[in-house]
Amino acid sequence: MAESARQSGIVPRLATWLRRVQPFGARDARVVLAAVVVGAAAGIAAGIVIKPRWEATALYETALIGGGNLESVPEMVEQFRSTAFIESVVTAARANGITDEDEIELLRESLRKTRSHALVGFVDVRVRAYSQAHALQLMDLVIRRMQEIQADRKAPIVDDYRKTLAELQKTIEQVRKDASRLLERAEEISGDKALLAWVMEYTSRQGLLAELYRSEQQLREKVLDSANRPGRLLVPVEVTSEPINPRMFALAVIGMIAGLALGLALLQFRH
Repeated sequence: MAESARQSGIVPRLATWLRRVQPFGARDARVVLAAVVVGAAAGIAAGIVIKPRWEATALYETALIGGGNLESVPEMVEQFRSTAFIESVVTAARANGITDEDEIELLRESLRKTRSHALVGFVDVRVRAYSQAHALQLMDLVIRRMQEIQADRKAPIVDDYRKTLAELQKTIEQVRKDASRLLERAEEISGDKALLAWVMEYTSRQGLLAELYRSEQQLREKVLDSANRPGRLLVPVEVTSEPINPRMFALAVIGMIAGLALGLALLQFRH
């Protein structure tokens, strides 16, 4: 490999460049140092000019119905990333006084990155803005809009539950009437076999009633839970204590590296 590098002329060219740069005098050092300082200053200046960006985060539940009945998380994520949803949030943001077009575009970019969380039934929501107050305000608008969408989606589910509950209540009423008729016939029963058949039938009706009452209670709880509980947050909304961008230190380091490269290029040009 060394022989091929020597034959291709890489080594001679590198040796020629090193001879040109040497000797590295004090004036050359000052040129490189000045370029590094200018690069760092340029990086810091860029950090000052760039608007700071703050990020609010939330973990939002996508469960529509209690008792483990979860809405399809990928489907909800796609809806929360859809253009229709994003533009509805943008409209609400403008109505609440957030009119900076750059900040509005930042909001759009944030919502397009909404994704499902490792926890089943939750969505990871992130909103970026140019101030902490705006990040919190926009996140509040996003959560409210999500809850409105879920309320619309679960309305037919609640209606189905209510219809099922009404049918169950009719069944319960019929079984109760049957049990009452059995009690009325109790005095007319004669003979051990007839009495045994009556006891078994009555016990069956009572067992069925107990089971129906349990089902009714569970269904009532589902109806109330579905009708009254909006999507919730697993943890309170959090906003970063410091801007996530720009990062002054990183920009300064990048500027210094660019300045060093520029300084060495100037030295090569000079020599």
